[in-house]
Order: sequence, then C-alpha cells, then structure tokens
Amino acid sequence: TKRDVFLCHCSKDKDEYIIPLSKAFENAGITFWIDNAMIRWGDSISKAVNEGLETSSFVIVFISEEFINQPWPEAELYASLSRENSSGEVIVLPLLIANPKSVLTKYPLLHDKLYLKWEDGIEEIVQQLLSRLGRNVEKTQILDVSAEDNPSRVELMVGYGGMIQLLNRT
Repeated sequence: TKRDVFLCHCSKDKDEYIIPLSKAFENAGITFWIDNAMIRWGDSISKAVNEGLETSSFVIVFISEEFINQPWPEAELYASLSRENSSGEVIVLPLLIANPKSVLTKYPLLHDKLYLKWEDGIEEIVQQLLSRLGRNVEKTQILDVSAEDNPSRVELMVGYGGMIQLLNRT
C-alpha cells in the first residue's frame, strides 16, 4: 500500500513527538507508515521497514538528541538519502527537534536541505506536508454575521480534507 510519509524516529521520541504528529496527520487525511502500527508480532523488522521506506512518498526524519548515534533510525535516514540521491527527487524531510548545529555537524548531507523545527508547531508541519503533497491547504476564514439585536461571529473552518466545520462565537 502506497503511503504519503514514513515516520523515521528514535523510539524514545515516540510519545512526545511522533504520536501527537501522527494523530494530526490522521485528522488531515495524510497516510503514514509508523513501526508500531505496521510491524506485528513475528514479522521481519528489516523487511517491514524496507517495504515502508519503499512505499512511502516521503520520509520525515525526526532528529532529536536521542536520534543521533542510534543505529536503526540512522540506517533509515541513510537509506532514504541514498534513494533521494539516486532518484533526484525530494524524499527526506528533516524535522529538527535537536539543536540544528549539532544535527548538521553529525549529518553534513542535510546542510543544503530546508528543514522544519518542532517548535514551528504541529499545524505548520501538517500544512507544509500537505503543500509538499500537492494538496490544498486552506486557512481558517472568519465570517461576520450580524443581526441588529443578536450580533454574533461565525467561524468557518475549512478542514484539511475539505470538511467544513462551523463554530459559533459570541
């Protein structure tokens, strides 16, 4: 099954960073490959990860201090960079949790890539990925609906999947 993105991370970062972002991806209709959902008891981990990398359009690499020098996520990063260099297409999408200087010192091949930082916020990360995927990114629009004796403000939120949500504000 083709997926939008592979989530490359260190297991120590899963609860704080990967799970919250993956929930936002689900809400935005972004498909993703994540180890705990895709690898079942008894499966070959190497085979599953290779298939995940191969069938994902992009690889978001969550680079934290914990990530640096961890053999498994580094192998995923190096495989993805190799695929990117061979194809000439953008595949690796760096998401820095760690200090950019330490990351770029450790991984010099990332020097020329525009990266996002975790502190940019989940909404910004989702919007940037939707843009990279070529999907419409629609902002919240405010509509003022006024009646002489009942002024109210209605917020029209056009969701990532094109769904419309109305929130009444007074």
